[in-house]
Amino acid sequence: MSMGPMKKRMMLSFFIGFLIMLLVAVIGAVIFFNMYSALKEELANAKQHFTYVLVATEDYEADGNTELNINSFILKEVNTNTLPNEYYTSIQQTTANSFEEAQINSLDPHCLLWPSAERKVYPKIDIPAGTIVTMDMLWDETEKITKDTREQEFNMILLPSMLKEGDYVDVRLLLPTGNDFTVAPFLRVKKVTEGTVWFDLKELDTQYISSAIIESYLTKGSMLYAVKYSEPTLQEKAQRTYAVLPEVYSLLSNPNFNTIFDPTELNEIAASQEEKRALISAKLQEFLEQDPEKSKEELVEKIEERIEKQQEERSSQIASGLLVSDSLGTAGDMSGEEIVE
Repeated sequence: MSMGPMKKRMMLSFFIGFLIMLLVAVIGAVIFFNMYSALKEELANAKQHFTYVLVATEDYEADGNTELNINSFILKEVNTNTLPNEYYTSIQQTTANSFEEAQINSLDPHCLLWPSAERKVYPKIDIPAGTIVTMDMLWDETEKITKDTREQEFNMILLPSMLKEGDYVDVRLLLPTGNDFTVAPFLRVKKVTEGTVWFDLKELDTQYISSAIIESYLTKGSMLYAVKYSEPTLQEKAQRTYAVLPEVYSLLSNPNFNTIFDPTELNEIAASQEEKRALISAKLQEFLEQDPEKSKEELVEKIEERIEKQQEERSSQIASGLLVSDSLGTAGDMSGEEIVE
């Protein structure tokens, strides 16, 4: 049965309409897919800049009486671009002897290692609810800031060219005899500029560094310098090997002055002070008496040249921007035992 002209036109119109609708649907699907892919990629990129961090659940006052525990904090998702340099993403219990030791021994700088359930931990500063927790906000009863702790500034210590805030260093004294002594071990760099460094020091370390400064001034060809720990989280604190000048030791051993020091450390100092000081004095005297004058001059020149080159290298590193604190990258998966889900 043949199809009439009217019916043919209707079928053609329907077919053309169907093709148009199909084409519109395909174009719409392509546009939607592209928009969905772009949005998915944008969300994935945005997610890379977010991580969970520990924040205070309540307002905590730095009054010396406010005790904290692992339940004092919860996890909250934040943008990493707004995070401070030091932050925590999880908490784990540890058997470390102190709160500071726990953090030094941590393999994950973003895991807050809590010393033990028995050890009391306090806020160093007032911490409002919702504040992101950083290393410098907390201390435990074994590391309370003592009455003799002071922020000390030095501009006569030769600094490593790549030294940055937060690094740990030993301050050492190199004498022209070749003897190299540890003056003050395992100091955390609180702040550092091109040629100046700041530490929080107790009186004993202050006296040791002051003695080494004077001795470096009195002895041509000597060098007072700092050396970085390669892996402070894994390495043990160095032993003090330097012996202070006799006049300084007389001050340290004065009963009216030494009451603020740790008796154990003072006893260790007293046991080796005379022997170490005798060695330093003997070596320096031998150097002054036996070494030809020309060799002394050449040695002094070489030491001064080394100091100058290292200072120039540090200035170059700062000028090139290589010592700017590393920007926070994408935080990895949270390790350790999380305190909240």
